[in-house]
Amino acid sequence: MLREPRSPRALRRALGLAITASSLAACQAIVGIEERRERIAEVTGATDAGGLLTRDAAPVPARDGGCDLGKPFDTPELIAEVSSVDGEFGATLSADELELFYTTTTPGSALVHRATRERRDLPFSPGVVVDELRAIPAPHWSVSLSADGRRLLVTAKAPPRDVFGVTRPARDAAFGEPARLTWNGWNVSSAEEQVFLGARGQLYLGVQVGPQFDLFVVPPAFDGGLSKPTPLVYFNTPAGSESWPVESADGLTFFYASGTGEASEILESHRSSTEVPFGAGAAISFPQSPRKHPLWLSPDGCRLYLSQDNAPGGAGGADLWVAERLP
Repeated sequence: MLREPRSPRALRRALGLAITASSLAACQAIVGIEERRERIAEVTGATDAGGLLTRDAAPVPARDGGCDLGKPFDTPELIAEVSSVDGEFGATLSADELELFYTTTTPGSALVHRATRERRDLPFSPGVVVDELRAIPAPHWSVSLSADGRRLLVTAKAPPRDVFGVTRPARDAAFGEPARLTWNGWNVSSAEEQVFLGARGQLYLGVQVGPQFDLFVVPPAFDGGLSKPTPLVYFNTPAGSESWPVESADGLTFFYASGTGEASEILESHRSSTEVPFGAGAAISFPQSPRKHPLWLSPDGCRLYLSQDNAPGGAGGADLWVAERLP
């Protein structure tokens, strides 16, 4: 299908940008805050985030990098080479932004694909299915790659989903056999829709709690396992769903989606150091689509990869986009 010519600015930027995508779950009902907290307590045995995330943190200072981190993000640009009418969902990148893993719909299912490029100012190659990940039950949903590029996490199978992990000795090597992740003390059936691997070993989860989605953190356990997921109650709201967690490489910025099955916005939260809590999230204005969510942030904090549904200029359905901070 022919597409309208893109503007010179869009053509210049599309050569050097990569992204990620996914779509939020269907319509979700609103429940009262007491009911939700009771449900969280029932699922986790916890009613508090342990002070990990609160609303009273100092504003984040400017950090060195390839952009002005005090500036907002520019209008997202489509990652055309990996976006299709089939719909692209989760996405994650290597630290140098040269390798992209993403989930995309295939006939009757959804599988993890891989695309690469030789330089960040070049487009990605066409994505291909990662054959060794076919051992993970489909459909595949969200993906998260460790900073060293050796560990990949995938949420998969029909809901309620589980988290699976695979490892490889090097980027050019195949992944080994997948293993399902389990949490110490987490003995109930849960729908772990999204996963994000933090830089300091903790996991962030988007979990279905009743009819809605909430954010959880999973700290590493002393025995080398994973602790019981703890709800981030200062991010979770009673009137909507919070999902698709993304943390910056330095642990100072946190992005997530907040809304309903019909509409959602991307919120950005900051803290001044990893020793203090995050502040409240503020919405980022991306008006192209009423439904969007974050996927991955470049290590320098300059480029946010995200998914947008049915945005003008996209391939249709959920597509991968990237937004860059203004100079």
